[in-house]
Amino acid sequence: MRFLTAGEPELAGSPSSERARIIQIDPQPGGPAACSRSAKGNSSFLGTKAGAGHATASAKPVAPAAFDSLMFSERFMVWSIRFWTTLNGHEQKSLNPLADAFRIAKIPGALGPFDAVMTVATLKASQPLTVRSQRSGELSSDEMRLLFLTAAKPGRLRDAVSSHLLRCQGTALLRPLLAQLGEELDKAGLRPPRRIWEFPEVTACAELFPSMAP
Repeated sequence: MRFLTAGEPELAGSPSSERARIIQIDPQPGGPAACSRSAKGNSSFLGTKAGAGHATASAKPVAPAAFDSLMFSERFMVWSIRFWTTLNGHEQKSLNPLADAFRIAKIPGALGPFDAVMTVATLKASQPLTVRSQRSGELSSDEMRLLFLTAAKPGRLRDAVSSHLLRCQGTALLRPLLAQLGEELDKAGLRPPRRIWEFPEVTACAELFPSMAP
């Protein structure tokens, strides 16, 4: 997966104003860009009619497991999860490459809470997180759960997913960090949509509390 700006080569010295015009994420090397976002924050799937593919909280569509079926905000979050994991795996001391991506996406303030969320999730995971390679077109169950936590409202469902993913105190540590991350993403209109994910813990929680929504 490559992080590109539309209409220009990947040059480190290119002007930031030009690089901020449009963000494109290409899940396959050399393939066509699958989604775009203008500088105003609108997101859409290329090749679809305006508005098609946009998920709303009221619709709550079942979440897809394929990267190329996700909305831009979800793709960016999954890409960031994978990039952060790659940097962490190589014991990089700097998040500057990821910081550039957040700056281009116009959410520089989201990097701090995102880094904190990923750090807690990695350190407090009940078992090592499964994060796929940057070129994978499929999402792992852990990636889906991290995406759910980013999108979901505070409450029992979010805590149920967090408790499934993390050891005991991890859920408590994550709550304020997810709130901070959500605030930053909401400012830029990049909060992933709330969807129905087919997790066993979500199904069980929803059966116990039918009035609750993701």
